[in-house]
Amino acid sequence: KIMPGDPAYITMGPSLLSQQPVSGSAKVDARPDFKWDIIFNHLEARLGSLRMWRYSWWGYWSRLAEFFMPRRYHWLVVANRMNRGNAINDAIIDSTGTLAVETCASGMWTGLTNPARPWIKMGSGLPWIELDTDGKEWVEDTEQRLYTVLAQSNFYTELAQAFQDVVVFGTAPFVIYEDFEDVIRVYLPCAGEYYLGTGARL
Repeated sequence: KIMPGDPAYITMGPSLLSQQPVSGSAKVDARPDFKWDIIFNHLEARLGSLRMWRYSWWGYWSRLAEFFMPRRYHWLVVANRMNRGNAINDAIIDSTGTLAVETCASGMWTGLTNPARPWIKMGSGLPWIELDTDGKEWVEDTEQRLYTVLAQSNFYTELAQAFQDVVVFGTAPFVIYEDFEDVIRVYLPCAGEYYLGTGARL
């Protein structure tokens, strides 16, 4: 049940998200001790740095997508694109490369995350401590709940596409939101729609 104070993304409806205010509340923005200009300048500099570091990969991904997966590479996905419906796979002369991508991705999907068999094993983070009966039952119950949530959501469908992205582009970030109907909802952005960065610990 959706309550008045719940965040808008719980229902995952685009119409509801479009009704949200563009800026934050005036109550938060009016705090005199908060340095919004410093935060804004830092974020703008960080975004510019990520864009510059990604640029060489951006060109590389576009060449890979041209020959392997032309529909998985868009710099910006919008509804009213002028080239919608046009042929975008003119560079693919036979199916050798695309079949190789599908074979490799299918092997990874089946071998690493096969939904027909257990591939996640939960346990104690302290290996020198033996769990009692109640603890073992809780771990098993939580593990089964996790499998149920993944199976009832679009996780495995998006994972199949993610493995193709990993084969071609070398990366595939998942965006997982809470969902009112399926508990979680997975979104997989196209190459070029995201930036990748690492911290001091890589």
